Amino acid sequence: MQNLLWNYNPLSLAYQGLVSVGQYLSVSQYLSSNDYSNIIKKPNRDNISKYSLIIFDVDGVLRIDSKVIPLADITFNKIKEMEIPICIITNSSRKSPKLIKQELTDMGYEIDSQIDLISASSLVVLEICNILKNNTIPINKQSKNKKNSLPHIFNIGIIGEANLLFYITRKITKKYTNCCFYWIKDNMAFRNISHNIDYFIIGSMVIDNDIQLYIDRAAQWFNCNTNASIIISSPDRFSDEKIKEMDYYQSTPLLDIIKTKGVKEYGRFEIPSDQKILGKPHCSDYIDKICERYNIDISSIKENERLPILMVGDNLDTDIAFAKKINCDSCLVLSGVTKLTDIQEDNSLINNIDYVIPDISYLCM
Repeated sequence: MQNLLWNYNPLSLAYQGLVSVGQYLSVSQYLSSNDYSNIIKKPNRDNISKYSLIIFDVDGVLRIDSKVIPLADITFNKIKEMEIPICIITNSSRKSPKLIKQELTDMGYEIDSQIDLISASSLVVLEICNILKNNTIPINKQSKNKKNSLPHIFNIGIIGEANLLFYITRKITKKYTNCCFYWIKDNMAFRNISHNIDYFIIGSMVIDNDIQLYIDRAAQWFNCNTNASIIISSPDRFSDEKIKEMDYYQSTPLLDIIKTKGVKEYGRFEIPSDQKILGKPHCSDYIDKICERYNIDISSIKENERLPILMVGDNLDTDIAFAKKINCDSCLVLSGVTKLTDIQEDNSLINNIDYVIPDISYLCM
């Protein structure tokens, strides 16, 4: 299968009718482009075969919105046929891992039970489970007289969409009963709990006619719970131009908007300072579990030696930074957030990045 894989390049795929000539031209133009001649660093077959695991980002790597990036599905499936283990890690908190897997499957990606999909929402679940298991009450809310205190019931406020709420509550309440969840969009819950939140979970929110109401509520919630802790599902940031095109606020920009509203409304207003950010690159704490899941023996790796893992992503601040944190090889694709023009303006951006390719089809050329 490996020899067969490396016969799959855009031209042969076009001849075989597996992709359109238009798709071939859109990809192959970079092979002869002077703009790319000093930038592209493409792996060969031996490079790819040496990895014990390839980690893919989703948005900008496998798809853009609801559309497959040309040739990405074919490339992904061919790498799977090579029997190189694959893991998918996305900073999306809008949907459950199961739903994202189904969407990718519907797009043509062959995703089975051997391929794990880790989302920002699943990292939130792991974090909350650790808190409940270890009974981790925020320090500034702990009772001074622990001997006489009753078992603590954790009140958790969720600022996000229904998908995040249902996924978190369904997963956690199966294991733990020492928690209560309150949703920013639940009118009754919001009125009933305002001063006793232990943890806030910040997800993403759709920009609709009611978004300002929920931003106002969130500012009020924070103002009444200055001793709470915050769990931020994703560190992703976008340019002002990109945000204008989007129909939702990601968690980090959403938190900034809430803070701006709070200052305007209350004057002296501060977001609770005890914060933990999840998602790439901050999920490097879980690399041991990932290696264990994919039978990568960390103990056999020498000091300063890299993990036999390739991280493939489009974002320098999340995907490539994650690769550096876990000390593995990195592959930057220019089909998403990072563009050719970014690198042309500052060539130092790709310093210490192992591979730079227009899209993941170049993994198989």
